[in-house]
Amino acid sequence: MNENPPIGRLSVMMFLQYAIWGAWLPLLWPFLTEHRGMSPEQIGNMFAVGALGAIIAPFIAGQIADRWFATEKFLALSHIIGGVLVWQLASIETYGSFLMFSLIYSVVYSPT
Repeated sequence: MNENPPIGRLSVMMFLQYAIWGAWLPLLWPFLTEHRGMSPEQIGNMFAVGALGAIIAPFIAGQIADRWFATEKFLALSHIIGGVLVWQLASIETYGSFLMFSLIYSVVYSPT
């Protein structure tokens, strides 16, 4: 049995976890103002929804991971669903839909 912890794999996973998120989040404000024509208040609400999702997510994710899935499978599924949601965010044009998808994404992403 290998007694060394898998530091390399963990390092890559953590890099991808935050680097990918950091790659698109700073570009969200210019994208929403220039391409979607949203107001600063609307964009602020979208960023606030991320914090709301982070508050709600542990309760939902904890129940799912504890009852129905192994933790690593839950994390993998969360990343896949989160990727699909972010991909869809690029094509959404209305404020309400974007806000709802942002909330769902933050609930899915926050437990990871």
